[in-house]
Amino acid sequence: MNAARFDALARGLAAPASRRAAGRFLAWLGLAGAFAHADASPVGAAKAEKSRKKKKPKKKKPKFNRFGCVDVGGFCRNDGQCCSDICSGGKNTKTCQEHNDGFGSCEAGPLGFCATGPGLIVGTPCTSDADENGFCFTTTGNAPYCAVGDVQTSGCVSCKKDIDCEEFCGAGAACIDCPACDAVFGVETACASPTDSCVF
Repeated sequence: MNAARFDALARGLAAPASRRAAGRFLAWLGLAGAFAHADASPVGAAKAEKSRKKKKPKKKKPKFNRFGCVDVGGFCRNDGQCCSDICSGGKNTKTCQEHNDGFGSCEAGPLGFCATGPGLIVGTPCTSDADENGFCFTTTGNAPYCAVGDVQTSGCVSCKKDIDCEEFCGAGAACIDCPACDAVFGVETACASPTDSCVF
């Protein structure tokens, strides 16, 4: 019994009243306590149950780009989801990696010869991982790539991922975003290589 209830009981018993009135008063206190306990118990139990339940973390989901694969740096579950076909990292922290990570000095963004528009659009010069001079392009996974050879003229083929280009350009090949190919060949992509070794 808490202090407030005890004080109320003491005051009620101290006041002059008949035994019948005192009995009614005690009965009222008992019923009030029972109702209070009945009301509080389910609420308290519900709160306790809610606090015991831990919120499950939301599962990460890969975000696929317009080519149907995950950009470099994006969350992945396996190699097959990545445009680069390389998924690595710890559990629940895997990300897609660049196909030629650490080579050249390209930045994703410049389309070089693959850009649309009138006239010749020169790309940013770079050195490929095969130590050959090339130009910077952007892969379908939005990663920088130093390509060697005449990409726009001979490389325009339909591809989505880097691995799609290995049959034409060998290991180290990449599928690059090339809107200029659409006007001539009806595709927006091209296969490129760190060497001038692509055979279509």
